[in-house]
Amino acid sequence: MQLLNIYGLRNDGRKPEELRKIRCEIGLNKQANGSAYYQMGNTKILATVYGPHQIFSKQPISNESVIINCQISCASFSNNSKPKKGKSNQSHFEITQILQKSLESVIMVHLLPKCQIDIFIEILQMDGSVLSSCVNASTLALADAGIPMSHMLVSCTLGISCASNISTGQQKFQCSLEIPEHYTENMEGNIFLIDLNGSEDSGMVSGNVRNNNNLPGMCLIAKVKQSSETDSTNTLSCELVALEIYHRIPFQVIEAAQESANLACQKIYTLLNESCKYNYVVNYPEKFAT
Repeated sequence: MQLLNIYGLRNDGRKPEELRKIRCEIGLNKQANGSAYYQMGNTKILATVYGPHQIFSKQPISNESVIINCQISCASFSNNSKPKKGKSNQSHFEITQILQKSLESVIMVHLLPKCQIDIFIEILQMDGSVLSSCVNASTLALADAGIPMSHMLVSCTLGISCASNISTGQQKFQCSLEIPEHYTENMEGNIFLIDLNGSEDSGMVSGNVRNNNNLPGMCLIAKVKQSSETDSTNTLSCELVALEIYHRIPFQVIEAAQESANLACQKIYTLLNESCKYNYVVNYPEKFAT
C-alpha cells in the first residue's frame, strides 16, 4: 500500500498532520435534551442525550451514584463492506465501554445525585476514526443538554508509520507500507498520520474487522482545558483520559505520537468550542441583545 506519494501527501491529498474537514450541528433533535451531528470527512455520527432523569430501580441507590447509559447503533448503509458475524457487535461494545469510562471522568456527578443520563449514538457513515468521532459527538450533545462537565472531552485517531524497523529488545516494530525515502530523512523513521480515513483506518474499531493494512495506530481521548484562567494567550493543555492502542508499539514511539495527537485534539477542541458558542448565540439571542 502506498501511504504517501512523492510529494509527501496522503491518498486523500492531506499532509500527514492535517485534519479532515469537520462539520458540527447542535440541537437537531428538539424532542431530546441534547443532540449533535458530527462529521469528520465522510464519517458521520448523530448523538442524542436524554436526561438527567431519575433512576428507576428497586435496589438501594447511593446519593453519589450516576448512571451513564451509552447505546450505539449502526445504520445498515453506513459501511460498504459487510462485517463478519459478531465483529460489529464486539466493536460497538468496545466503543460503549470506552465512552462510558471517559465521560465519567468529565461529568460532574456530584451535581447529579441519583440521576441517569442516556446517550444514543447512531453511526450514519463510516470512513475512519469512528471511535474519536463518537467521543466528539457525545461531548457536543452533552453540552447541548446542559450537563455540567469539568472539561471538554476531545478525541483524535493517529496512525504510526515507520520506514525502518525499530528494535526493542527481542521484539521489532515493523511496518510494510511504502514511504518516499526523501520524506523520511529527518523523521527518525516515524511518520504520524493524524485523523485516519477509511483506507488508512480500515478496521480500527470501524465496525467490521481489525486493521488489515498493517498500520499501527491509536485513539487518544483527552481533557482539553485552558492552562490558566488568567492566561490571556488562551494556551490549551491536554490531560490524558484514555489511550486505545491497536498494535504492539514501543513506548518511546507512543510518547512521541501522543504529542502529535495532543496538538490535533487542541485544534478539534477549538472547533467544538466555537460550535457550542455559536449554538448558544443562536438559541439565546436575548442574552446578547444591546
